Amino acid sequence: MLEHSPLSRLHEYCKKHFESNSLSSQLGEGTDGAVWLTQHRTAVKAFFSERQFKAELGCFLRLEKHQVNSIFGYAIPRLIDADQTLLVIEMTTVEPPYLLDFGKAYLDLKPEYTSHQWSDLYNRVRQIYGDRYEEVMRVVTGLQQYGIYYYDITLNNVMPDNWNPSLDEEHDEILPDDYDK
Repeated sequence: MLEHSPLSRLHEYCKKHFESNSLSSQLGEGTDGAVWLTQHRTAVKAFFSERQFKAELGCFLRLEKHQVNSIFGYAIPRLIDADQTLLVIEMTTVEPPYLLDFGKAYLDLKPEYTSHQWSDLYNRVRQIYGDRYEEVMRVVTGLQQYGIYYYDITLNNVMPDNWNPSLDEEHDEILPDDYDK
């Protein structure tokens, strides 16, 4: 467990890389970490765990190696820098449609969920995206050609363009309950 809060680590990262506290506004906080916009129009994310940091960094490095900035028109942030000691990643910002947040992704190994867990996952994605389900799943499965298995499919992470805000209800995590085990 890290001694310092995500926000204090983000301040430390900014002082180290920008010579000042360059945080602008919070973009979000989830189960992986906290994300803030910098005054330099980049996003910085401090992770709660080293495993999630390594998963996201590994995905960014894999995508960078293959020069992938989007999948089927969904923008993916580009890695700018990472600090292993602070568990912070700096990346570009993106506009919808986008795919982001790789902290729960798997590299080169499809998770061994039960058939019931897979069914629950796909049903939940159908509930969230409705008639955009096929489009979203094509984007998510498009990552597999790079060895990235992505299952954290929420509106915060996979945002179609022209999304109807009236459909945007609060959605719980859709990964199996035992994901982190």
